[in-house]
Amino acid sequence: MIFTKLLNKEILLCKGRGGEIKTTIVSPIFNESRRFNSQHWSNILENNSSVNFLFVDDASTDNLDYISSLEKKYKNVYYLRLTKNLGKANAIRQGLLYAMNNTQLNSNILGYLDFDDSILASEVQRMISLFSDSLKNFNSFDSLWASRVKLNGRFITRSNLRHFYSRILITLIGLNYPSLPYDSQCGFKLFFNDERFRQSIQSHFLTKWFIDLEILIRLTQTGGKKINIWEEPLMSWKETKSSNYNFASSFRIAREVIYICKEIRKIRKY
Repeated sequence: MIFTKLLNKEILLCKGRGGEIKTTIVSPIFNESRRFNSQHWSNILENNSSVNFLFVDDASTDNLDYISSLEKKYKNVYYLRLTKNLGKANAIRQGLLYAMNNTQLNSNILGYLDFDDSILASEVQRMISLFSDSLKNFNSFDSLWASRVKLNGRFITRSNLRHFYSRILITLIGLNYPSLPYDSQCGFKLFFNDERFRQSIQSHFLTKWFIDLEILIRLTQTGGKKINIWEEPLMSWKETKSSNYNFASSFRIAREVIYICKEIRKIRKY
């Protein structure tokens, strides 16, 4: 079984140009002109010049000149405009589907990254290199999840209240799935682009706040077994003000937690 999995991974990897590991990162945007950090994105695009970045505009109503400027300056920038606002989760899904079907973006690794400047460019580069190297060595990991863990020597800046709130939610969900990653909500994930992953994102996401766990559930259901996740602690991360979170969101989050707990119980057998 392990040999078959490694063989399939080797075949897929060799489909890239000269066996090269190619990566495409999707970043969803919605009315981000006010908090766009041009230096941050210049650092990311310059330090990851071999990586394609696909910005998915979720029917923004503000000025999009900031995206146009990136497109003109960097060859690794792509843009997808959605005519209807779908929400962050399904904007990411549309971007991943677009990347899968675009020959220019034919990639072994697909992932998504929040548009804010929480994660340093050097960390984006480190995570991509780490996962790419693991695939070259045919390790058995299917996905890499960045993790915000306050270890000594790391610089993780988070609101104590939001951290506490997040830990409560993840602990509740984790009661139904003991091997749940420590930090499932960090907005940077990488996935091996195999048939299992492609099948998992074919249908509309039902959650707004728990896309990461919804993908985990779907991948498990599709493959009939748990996916192997490598969770890598970030060296640095800073909290930025969310433009989409408000008090009313709490009620939707509560409903989504109930839904995720229900679905995650179904995969405990794997």
